[in-house]
Amino acid sequence: MTARDKVPFGDLLLDSKDGEWGEGAPGVGLVAADMIRGTDFAELNSPAKVLPRRYVNEKHAMRKRLQVGDIVFEMAGGTAKQSTGRSALITKAFLDQRGDTTVLCASFCRHLRLDQSKYDPQYVSYVLQALYGAGYMAVFNVQHTGVSRFQYTSFKKHTVLVMPSLAVQQKIAAILSAYDDLIANNQRRITLLERMAEDIYREWFVRLRFPGHENVKIEKGVPQGWELASLASLGTYLNGYAFDPTEWFEEGIPIIKIREMTSGITAETPRNPGQAIPSRYHFGNDEIIFSWSATLLVKIWDQGPGLLNQHLFKVTPANGVSKSFLFFSIKFSLPIFESLTTGSTMKHIKRKELETVKVMRPVPDLIERFDSVVEPILAQVLQLTKANRELIATRDALLPRLISGKLSVDALDIRFPPGMASVNA
Repeated sequence: MTARDKVPFGDLLLDSKDGEWGEGAPGVGLVAADMIRGTDFAELNSPAKVLPRRYVNEKHAMRKRLQVGDIVFEMAGGTAKQSTGRSALITKAFLDQRGDTTVLCASFCRHLRLDQSKYDPQYVSYVLQALYGAGYMAVFNVQHTGVSRFQYTSFKKHTVLVMPSLAVQQKIAAILSAYDDLIANNQRRITLLERMAEDIYREWFVRLRFPGHENVKIEKGVPQGWELASLASLGTYLNGYAFDPTEWFEEGIPIIKIREMTSGITAETPRNPGQAIPSRYHFGNDEIIFSWSATLLVKIWDQGPGLLNQHLFKVTPANGVSKSFLFFSIKFSLPIFESLTTGSTMKHIKRKELETVKVMRPVPDLIERFDSVVEPILAQVLQLTKANRELIATRDALLPRLISGKLSVDALDIRFPPGMASVNA
């Protein structure tokens, strides 16, 4: 068994600074910076992730600019069911994607810079994830005037980590990062496949460069045989069930809200046994879910049985309209819906706008041809998404066992994966 030393958390650090937020527009003495918030952690390494752009005092920006191996630590913004104290590791690949742009953590975060001669950033990042997953961070979570905050000074003072040698840290990090590399690679493939399918829809039904378009007459912007159809005519839109908080339980079928459309089903997702909920509000994989309030989103559901919460539509294609065609028709109409939203506190669209917004409805043969091309692409997306959920579950099960030393890595001859090199390079 490898010796492990007890190390006060503060001794791991060379530096730690709080975040910035800056200004919303350029100004004298300000530099542009991409800002990382706690809400960005989950998708931080996604190629499609867009960070908020702010303008920060140049001296502060240079002093607090994030470097490879830094850990961004969440200091505020949790909820009743999600404590503060989440963290994210800054990798070389992440910074390379942003070129010369300065990247800072936002004002509700702080960055931690480790002594890398003794402590591996990836390993420490995994330790922090394990502590968060075990509920340890919630001990330092306090509620002030409706905002949840993390008591970092108290955390640093009272937290002592049992740390193995640097070599063992790197072995454990290598095992876990191998999973993360597979997950990231799958996510890149998912992003490319989704873009491919979107480009086909755009080319055929927006730019009207569909197969055989050279031989089809266009009249008033509409190809012969096509029609300009309302989204309402392409399907039926069932609004979700108005769950009362007393109907939210810890077991049963997940109640799908806007949050689950973006983050997936989590431990915080409320559930309900489902027997008392009318069957029309039950749904499963391959069904279209459309959020019409707050954040406008559309998704082909892929996480098993769910119960439809209010502010979401379950969308069923009309006769002669395929699921794929309807999904992309809604997706490409979201910017139009955004311009039609109403409401002072929570923006939403009214059902009548489904009649207002129109898309090109082609002849049935072309919809069938579109499906034959796009359905296999969407099937690959669903397969990769499922694979990622399984990889995440396996990694998360290994994480506490490796960190605690219950699974020894002493005798393992481990080849470090590319993802690990990208952190320490």
